[in-house]
Amino acid sequence: MLCQCNQTCEKYIVWFINQYKGGRKLKCERCNSEWQSLKNTQFIFCPFCHAPLIEVNEEFYDLNSVLTYLVLNFGIEILENKQNTMGFLEEFFQGGKREINFLNNMYASGLMDTLFRLQSATVPIQKSATDQVVKQLMVKCGTSSDWSEYIVRCVCKALGIAVNSNESIIEIKQSAEHGNLSAQFKLAKHYLVGQDIEKYIYWLRNAADANYTEAEYLLGVEFYRGYICKKNINLALTYLERAIKKDNIDAMCFVLAEVESQEMSRFKTDEIEHYLINRKQELSPKQLVQLSKYFEDVDFQQALLLAKLSYDRDSKSAWQHYVELLQRQRTHESDAIALRVTKEVATDGNTTACLLLGQRYEDQAKTENDMLMALYWYRMAAEAGNLDAQLRLGEIYEGGKIQRKDIESAAYWYRFAAYNGSVYAKDKVSYKSPKCILKTITLVFEDDSDLECKVLKAVEYNGMDYLIIENPETKEQFPIRYIEDDTLEGFEIESVDDKIEQILLDKFGGVGK
Repeated sequence: MLCQCNQTCEKYIVWFINQYKGGRKLKCERCNSEWQSLKNTQFIFCPFCHAPLIEVNEEFYDLNSVLTYLVLNFGIEILENKQNTMGFLEEFFQGGKREINFLNNMYASGLMDTLFRLQSATVPIQKSATDQVVKQLMVKCGTSSDWSEYIVRCVCKALGIAVNSNESIIEIKQSAEHGNLSAQFKLAKHYLVGQDIEKYIYWLRNAADANYTEAEYLLGVEFYRGYICKKNINLALTYLERAIKKDNIDAMCFVLAEVESQEMSRFKTDEIEHYLINRKQELSPKQLVQLSKYFEDVDFQQALLLAKLSYDRDSKSAWQHYVELLQRQRTHESDAIALRVTKEVATDGNTTACLLLGQRYEDQAKTENDMLMALYWYRMAAEAGNLDAQLRLGEIYEGGKIQRKDIESAAYWYRFAAYNGSVYAKDKVSYKSPKCILKTITLVFEDDSDLECKVLKAVEYNGMDYLIIENPETKEQFPIRYIEDDTLEGFEIESVDDKIEQILLDKFGGVGK
């Protein structure tokens, strides 16, 4: 080191002596080299033969554990020394070649320096900045989003810097592979969301076979239902029974609500009933609904009480079961409560409730005003995307139930339903379909004028679809190209040249539908 005058002066000599006063004499056992360390300088490796000067008895299986060890034993400052940090990882974390490479890239690209500077920043700034570091690591080093998030998160955790993500999928995978049952369960659910069913069942069964209760319950459900894996009732009941013996309430509620009566013999249902009823205040809305369904044919009043308790806890998820039981009572009071509950939920935007109200008022409708109330609730559901409501509106307007027919409104709602995937609705608005309710088509010209023409027939020629239409004023017939697509309108049209027009008119023209 030189002072500001760029010379080896007295000031520099004093600084050099002071540094070594606080230092200590070090010796490498491998090469027998000796040296005097500077004050506050840490040596993990021999500067001559690079042999480790420390003894590490721990085994590391992830980057987080390595960096945590370094910080706990040598302080955060050790991570500012790239040589020491990378040397430690290469010596004691030999299974982490990918992590070592990514961390080396962070040092080389200056991203580590960015993180060091964030230590004194506020939490919002830390979270925002670390998100940017993740993105820069992806761009600069070609790292995947999962790995970038993982590497940055490990460094931030060691430095005490706040990040937005709670846990990365890489961490979960590494922990699962080293036997952490909770991580195996989390990983299974991650694969379920990603629809990798084979890996979902693999990790779920790993955790279940190691007696992880939540996995035993969920695997039992999957084997019992057989929706995403091969159905195996005996195996399902075995896993559910194991979960119940550990007082898993989810498994108890599922068995009472879902398991067939002939399969219940292996469970002590009286004990399960007693256990759950005594803890009904602790049950979730979903668990209360399951228990209520069990009591429907055993003790209806108990079932209704549990359904109401579930509804009081969470009206959005439990209202429908509660309403169904109220309607089964068939009293004026229960019908009134069911209607009030359904209206409250529908007013909050629940499309199923809106649909049920539409059906209720339609069934009771005797006048056009009565029908308007049904249409109101159907429209509320349809506008929120409910396919059944869209179809029903189309049918009501097409058929003219208790009111006049309105083909334009019917086509409007059929088009929405067709856009949402209904083949039935598409047949109603496709000019190629014999079930099409549309008899005219509107042509829009460049000057924004339009002309509503009669559709005589839909024809196919050389693999293309055409409509033969008629000008209502001149009665002239002419063809247009008809192309169905995935838009809300469902089609587009194009004009045809004179040659094609003449061919089509000669072949198909002159005959109406």
